[in-house]
Parts: sequence; structure tokens; C-alpha cells
Amino acid sequence: MNDDKEDSRDAAYEAAAERMNAAAAAYMRAHPFAEARFRFAAFEDEVAREAGKPGQRPAVIAMLVDVIDRVAGNEDARGLLRAMSEAVDGCTYLMAKVLVERQLAAALRRRQGRLTAAGDWHCPQCRALVDGYTPIDEGAATPAAGAILLCAYCAAFNRVSPEGDRLVAASTRDLNKLPTSARKQLFAARLHVARRIAKEKARS
Repeated sequence: MNDDKEDSRDAAYEAAAERMNAAAAAYMRAHPFAEARFRFAAFEDEVAREAGKPGQRPAVIAMLVDVIDRVAGNEDARGLLRAMSEAVDGCTYLMAKVLVERQLAAALRRRQGRLTAAGDWHCPQCRALVDGYTPIDEGAATPAAGAILLCAYCAAFNRVSPEGDRLVAASTRDLNKLPTSARKQLFAARLHVARRIAKEKARS
């Protein structure tokens, strides 16, 4: 009988974790340039100090919804954690932490594409070094000549030169050649980057 109860609890936990993962994935798809930062260790240190046990790593028993603002390191993290909390009523901090850490590990394994080919990979509009990229086509191993990229530092549209060795400013004509669905994704991503830049300027 106890085994049945444990199996039922395990199944419920896995189902909740799947819903939370799906919510996190949906959030990231809607915010392709999100850079979520978390403060798990700092939060747990705070909890330890509050419990009179500084230097120890406590088991935090808390509902995620109650600690989001203390755990999130920026607005992107706050949005992602809220999405997870809304997906599963009563989900815990520890559930979210485990899932986020798994997702971060997976992201490191698949890492963004790297612009490692010889050439000048500075944004021609803000001169920031563009050493990585996130392709709209997830099957793309590296951006081909003519590919459109969005600069995460200034929100400018660029394209890879015909020679494939540098970035050049993308023209309106370049953007109009893209399928409507791709243009929508690019402009949604640009809006997100522009908002993030504005927030960072406001804080500085």
C-alpha cells in the first residue's frame, strides 16, 4: 500500500515538473534574448542567517510564489519563475531550483552557436564583439552568408556579408526578403532587447 502511495506521489511530482518545464520553455520561446539570472546561493545564505545558522546550507521549505522576488536576479528570471509558479499551484522553491539548474546545464551543453570563423565579427553599428548567436532556425550550425542577426548590445539588425567574413548593417530590403514569420520573430526579439537595454540604462 505504501509503495502505491509513493508511486502516486512520484507520478504527481513528475507531472508537475513537466508542466513547470513546459511553462519555462514557453517563456524562453516568447523571450528569445532573455538572460535570466538567479541568486539561489545568496538566497539560501540569507535564509541560513535568518535562522541563526550562518555558513550552513539549509533545506529551504517555501512555496515558489512566496520567494520569487528574493530568488530572481533580474526581470527575466522573475518572469520565468512566475511562469513556472503559475503552471503548478503550490510548487516549491526546491522544485524550481532543481528544474532551473537542469535547464542551465542543458543550455551549457548545447550552448549558442559561436562565430569562430576568421573575420571581423564586431557589430558595425555599436562595435561590440558579436561572438555568439541564437539562430531562428535551430538546425543551423553557423550563420551563412546573408543571414540576419540581431545585436544583443544595441538592438541593431545586421547580416553576414556575402563573403561570410564580417557583419554589415542590414537594410530594410534585406529584412523585407525574409518570410513574414521570421520578420515577426526578429522584431519581437528586437523589442525585448531594446527594453532590456532601456532598463539597464535606467539603473545605471
